[in-house]
Amino acid sequence: MSKYAPLTDHLNQHQGERWRARFSEIERVLGFQLPKSARQYPAWWANDARHGRQCMAWISVGWITQELDLGSEAVTFRRTDRVHQAIPASPQRKITRSGRSIAPSAYALSVKTTPVGSLDVRIKMEWRNLGRLRLDPNGSLLFPGGVRAPGLYRFRLTGRGVEQRYIGETVDLQSRFQHYRTPGPSQMTNIRIKKLFLDHLNGGGRVEIDIVVDDVEIVVGGESRAADLSDKATRRLLENAAIVVEGAHEVGSLNR
Repeated sequence: MSKYAPLTDHLNQHQGERWRARFSEIERVLGFQLPKSARQYPAWWANDARHGRQCMAWISVGWITQELDLGSEAVTFRRTDRVHQAIPASPQRKITRSGRSIAPSAYALSVKTTPVGSLDVRIKMEWRNLGRLRLDPNGSLLFPGGVRAPGLYRFRLTGRGVEQRYIGETVDLQSRFQHYRTPGPSQMTNIRIKKLFLDHLNGGGRVEIDIVVDDVEIVVGGESRAADLSDKATRRLLENAAIVVEGAHEVGSLNR
Protein backbone atom coordinates (compact mmCIF):
# COMPACT_ATOMS: atom_id res chain seq x y z
CA MET A 1 0.00 0.00 0.00
CA SER A 2 1.29 3.46 -0.90
CA LYS A 3 2.09 5.84 1.94
CA TYR A 4 -0.14 8.34 0.11
CA ALA A 5 -3.20 6.10 0.60
CA PRO A 6 -4.66 8.47 3.26
CA LEU A 7 -4.89 11.16 0.58
CA THR A 8 -6.72 8.71 -1.68
CA ASP A 9 -9.17 7.91 1.12
CA HIS A 10 -9.72 11.60 1.84
CA LEU A 11 -10.51 12.37 -1.80
CA ASN A 12 -12.86 9.39 -2.01
CA GLN A 13 -14.82 10.77 0.94
CA HIS A 14 -14.82 14.39 -0.27
CA GLN A 15 -18.32 15.51 -1.25
CA GLY A 16 -17.54 18.41 -3.55
CA GLU A 17 -16.11 18.62 -7.06
CA ARG A 18 -13.08 20.66 -5.98
CA TRP A 19 -10.79 20.81 -2.99
CA ARG A 20 -8.48 23.82 -2.64
CA ALA A 21 -5.90 22.55 -0.20
CA ARG A 22 -2.91 24.09 1.48
CA PHE A 23 0.14 21.86 1.74
CA SER A 24 -0.25 21.88 5.53
CA GLU A 25 -3.78 20.46 5.16
CA ILE A 26 -2.50 17.69 2.89
CA GLU A 27 0.21 16.91 5.44
CA ARG A 28 -2.40 16.60 8.19
CA VAL A 29 -4.30 14.13 6.03
CA LEU A 30 -1.15 12.13 5.26
CA GLY A 31 0.28 12.23 8.76
CA PHE A 32 3.74 13.26 7.54
CA GLN A 33 5.47 16.17 5.82
CA LEU A 34 5.58 16.43 2.06
CA PRO A 35 9.07 16.07 0.55
CA LYS A 36 11.08 19.22 -0.21
CA SER A 37 10.60 18.63 -3.93
CA ALA A 38 6.83 19.10 -3.52
CA ARG A 39 7.54 22.68 -2.41
CA GLN A 40 10.16 23.34 -5.08
CA TYR A 41 9.14 21.64 -8.33
CA PRO A 42 5.75 21.80 -10.10
CA ALA A 43 6.56 18.40 -11.66
CA TRP A 44 5.91 16.74 -8.29
CA TRP A 45 2.22 17.63 -8.68
CA ALA A 46 1.96 16.57 -12.33
CA ASN A 47 -0.93 14.32 -13.34
CA ASP A 48 1.45 11.72 -14.73
CA ALA A 49 0.16 8.15 -14.84
CA ARG A 50 3.53 6.42 -14.96
CA HIS A 51 3.75 3.54 -12.51
CA GLY A 52 4.85 4.40 -9.00
CA ARG A 53 4.31 8.16 -9.01
CA GLN A 54 2.68 9.77 -5.99
CA CYS A 55 0.04 11.26 -8.28
CA MET A 56 -1.60 7.84 -8.44
CA ALA A 57 -3.00 8.75 -5.02
CA TRP A 58 -5.39 11.13 -6.77
CA ILE A 59 -5.63 10.24 -10.47
CA SER A 60 -6.38 6.59 -9.71
CA VAL A 61 -9.66 7.66 -8.09
CA GLY A 62 -10.68 10.29 -10.63
CA TRP A 63 -9.04 13.50 -9.42
CA ILE A 64 -6.47 15.80 -11.01
CA THR A 65 -4.41 18.70 -9.69
CA GLN A 66 -4.78 22.27 -10.97
CA GLU A 67 -3.92 25.86 -9.99
CA LEU A 68 -0.70 24.97 -8.23
CA ASP A 69 0.79 27.91 -6.31
CA LEU A 70 4.17 26.99 -4.81
CA GLY A 71 4.55 30.47 -3.32
CA SER A 72 1.32 30.16 -1.32
CA GLU A 73 1.81 26.41 -0.86
CA ALA A 74 -1.63 25.55 -2.22
CA VAL A 75 -3.07 23.31 -4.93
CA THR A 76 -6.55 22.52 -6.23
CA PHE A 77 -7.79 18.95 -6.63
CA ARG A 78 -10.63 18.67 -9.16
CA ARG A 79 -12.85 15.65 -9.71
CA THR A 80 -12.94 14.24 -13.27
CA ASP A 81 -14.82 11.47 -14.99
CA ARG A 82 -11.64 9.66 -15.92
CA VAL A 83 -9.82 7.18 -13.67
CA HIS A 84 -6.18 6.58 -14.57
CA GLN A 85 -4.38 3.28 -14.19
CA ALA A 86 -0.68 3.07 -13.49
CA ILE A 87 1.33 2.38 -16.64
CA PRO A 88 4.94 1.22 -16.83
CA ALA A 89 7.66 3.52 -18.05
CA SER A 90 8.54 3.22 -21.72
CA PRO A 91 11.45 0.89 -22.51
CA GLN A 92 14.73 2.72 -22.67
CA ARG A 93 15.95 3.40 -26.18
CA LYS A 94 19.58 2.81 -26.99
CA ILE A 95 21.69 5.93 -27.11
CA THR A 96 22.39 6.65 -30.74
CA ARG A 97 25.83 7.21 -32.17
CA SER A 98 24.59 10.47 -33.66
CA GLY A 99 23.83 11.76 -30.18
CA ARG A 100 20.52 13.24 -31.44
CA SER A 101 18.15 11.00 -29.52
CA ILE A 102 17.64 12.16 -25.94
CA ALA A 103 15.53 9.31 -24.62
CA PRO A 104 14.00 8.91 -21.16
CA SER A 105 16.50 6.98 -19.07
CA ALA A 106 15.35 4.39 -16.55
CA TYR A 107 18.25 3.32 -14.35
CA ALA A 108 17.92 0.30 -12.06
CA LEU A 109 20.25 -0.82 -9.31
CA SER A 110 19.93 -3.81 -6.98
CA VAL A 111 22.54 -4.17 -4.27
CA LYS A 112 22.85 -6.91 -1.67
CA THR A 113 23.20 -5.29 1.74
CA THR A 114 22.90 -8.02 4.40
CA PRO A 115 22.65 -11.83 4.46
CA VAL A 116 18.91 -11.53 5.11
CA GLY A 117 17.89 -8.64 2.90
CA SER A 118 18.60 -6.55 -0.17
CA LEU A 119 18.35 -2.96 -1.29
CA ASP A 120 16.24 -2.64 -4.45
CA VAL A 121 16.43 0.84 -5.98
CA ARG A 122 15.02 2.03 -9.31
CA ILE A 123 15.76 5.46 -10.73
CA LYS A 124 13.66 7.17 -13.40
CA MET A 125 14.88 10.37 -14.97
CA GLU A 126 14.96 12.07 -18.35
CA TRP A 127 17.77 14.03 -19.97
CA ARG A 128 16.57 17.25 -21.59
CA ASN A 129 18.64 19.03 -24.18
CA LEU A 130 19.66 22.53 -23.06
CA GLY A 131 21.50 23.48 -26.22
CA ARG A 132 24.90 23.48 -27.86
CA LEU A 133 28.20 24.76 -26.51
CA ARG A 134 29.70 27.31 -28.91
CA LEU A 135 32.58 29.73 -29.22
CA ASP A 136 32.00 33.46 -28.94
CA PRO A 137 33.73 35.96 -31.31
CA ASN A 138 36.73 36.04 -28.96
CA GLY A 139 37.12 32.26 -29.07
CA SER A 140 35.87 31.74 -25.51
CA LEU A 141 33.33 29.11 -24.48
CA LEU A 142 29.72 30.25 -24.79
CA PHE A 143 27.22 28.13 -22.87
CA PRO A 144 23.46 28.15 -23.62
CA GLY A 145 21.15 30.09 -21.30
CA GLY A 146 21.96 29.33 -17.72
CA VAL A 147 19.62 27.50 -15.37
CA ARG A 148 19.81 28.54 -11.71
CA ALA A 149 18.82 25.18 -10.26
CA PRO A 150 20.39 22.06 -8.77
CA GLY A 151 20.66 19.07 -11.07
CA LEU A 152 22.73 16.89 -13.35
CA TYR A 153 24.45 17.86 -16.58
CA ARG A 154 25.88 15.85 -19.45
CA PHE A 155 28.28 17.06 -22.15
CA ARG A 156 28.12 15.05 -25.39
CA LEU A 157 31.11 15.46 -27.68
CA THR A 158 30.47 14.27 -31.24
CA GLY A 159 32.13 14.69 -34.59
CA ARG A 160 35.80 14.39 -35.52
CA GLY A 161 35.33 10.61 -35.34
CA VAL A 162 34.72 10.56 -31.58
CA GLU A 163 31.80 10.20 -29.21
CA GLN A 164 32.49 11.06 -25.62
CA ARG A 165 30.42 12.01 -22.61
CA TYR A 166 31.05 13.83 -19.36
CA ILE A 167 28.46 13.73 -16.56
CA GLY A 168 28.39 15.84 -13.41
CA GLU A 169 26.16 17.16 -10.66
CA THR A 170 25.88 20.58 -9.08
CA VAL A 171 23.77 22.70 -6.78
CA ASP A 172 23.70 25.51 -9.40
CA LEU A 173 24.01 24.70 -13.09
CA GLN A 174 24.71 28.27 -14.19
CA SER A 175 27.57 28.67 -11.72
CA ARG A 176 29.05 25.31 -12.65
CA PHE A 177 29.09 26.19 -16.35
CA GLN A 178 30.83 29.45 -15.49
CA HIS A 179 33.53 27.45 -13.68
CA TYR A 180 34.21 25.54 -16.90
CA ARG A 181 34.33 28.80 -18.84
CA THR A 182 36.73 30.54 -16.44
CA PRO A 183 38.28 27.92 -14.15
CA GLY A 184 40.48 28.92 -11.24
CA PRO A 185 44.17 27.97 -11.21
CA SER A 186 43.58 25.11 -8.75
CA GLN A 187 40.53 23.63 -10.55
CA MET A 188 42.44 21.04 -12.51
CA THR A 189 39.41 19.08 -13.72
CA ASN A 190 37.71 22.25 -14.98
CA ILE A 191 40.92 23.30 -16.73
CA ARG A 192 41.19 19.89 -18.39
CA ILE A 193 37.57 19.91 -19.56
CA LYS A 194 37.82 23.49 -20.83
CA LYS A 195 40.87 22.62 -22.92
CA LEU A 196 39.12 19.54 -24.27
CA PHE A 197 36.10 21.64 -25.28
CA LEU A 198 38.21 24.28 -26.98
CA ASP A 199 40.25 21.71 -28.92
CA HIS A 200 37.11 19.83 -29.95
CA LEU A 201 35.16 22.90 -31.08
CA ASN A 202 38.10 24.50 -32.85
CA GLY A 203 38.58 21.21 -34.70
CA GLY A 204 35.02 21.21 -36.03
CA GLY A 205 33.37 19.01 -33.39
CA ARG A 206 30.08 19.57 -31.55
CA VAL A 207 29.27 19.66 -27.84
CA GLU A 208 25.64 19.24 -26.79
CA ILE A 209 24.53 19.87 -23.21
CA ASP A 210 21.75 17.88 -21.54
CA ILE A 211 20.39 18.48 -18.05
CA VAL A 212 18.12 16.91 -15.43
CA VAL A 213 16.52 19.41 -13.06
CA ASP A 214 13.15 17.92 -12.13
CA ASP A 215 10.71 15.02 -12.50
CA VAL A 216 13.08 12.41 -11.07
CA GLU A 217 11.70 9.38 -9.26
CA ILE A 218 13.49 7.04 -6.91
CA VAL A 219 11.59 3.82 -6.24
CA VAL A 220 12.83 2.01 -3.14
CA GLY A 221 11.29 -1.37 -2.38
CA GLY A 222 8.35 -0.59 -4.65
CA GLU A 223 7.62 2.76 -2.98
CA SER A 224 8.04 5.82 -5.20
CA ARG A 225 9.33 9.17 -4.04
CA ALA A 226 10.28 12.33 -5.89
CA ALA A 227 14.02 12.92 -5.78
CA ASP A 228 15.17 15.99 -3.89
CA LEU A 229 17.84 17.43 -6.17
CA SER A 230 18.83 20.00 -3.58
CA ASP A 231 20.35 17.10 -1.61
CA LYS A 232 23.94 16.40 -2.65
CA ALA A 233 23.79 12.69 -1.76
CA THR A 234 20.78 12.28 -4.04
CA ARG A 235 22.52 14.07 -6.90
CA ARG A 236 25.60 11.89 -6.44
CA LEU A 237 23.44 8.76 -6.59
CA LEU A 238 21.90 9.90 -9.87
CA GLU A 239 25.26 11.02 -11.25
CA ASN A 240 26.92 7.67 -10.61
CA ALA A 241 23.94 5.74 -11.97
CA ALA A 242 24.12 7.78 -15.18
CA ILE A 243 27.87 7.18 -15.50
CA VAL A 244 27.33 3.43 -15.12
CA VAL A 245 24.59 3.42 -17.78
CA GLU A 246 26.72 5.40 -20.23
CA GLY A 247 29.45 2.81 -19.75
CA ALA A 248 26.98 0.00 -20.41
CA HIS A 249 26.32 1.56 -23.82
CA GLU A 250 30.05 1.56 -24.53
CA VAL A 251 30.16 5.32 -24.96
CA GLY A 252 33.50 6.92 -24.22
CA SER A 253 33.35 8.42 -20.74
CA LEU A 254 35.43 11.41 -19.74
CA ASN A 255 34.60 10.71 -16.08
CA ARG A 256 37.13 7.89 -15.93
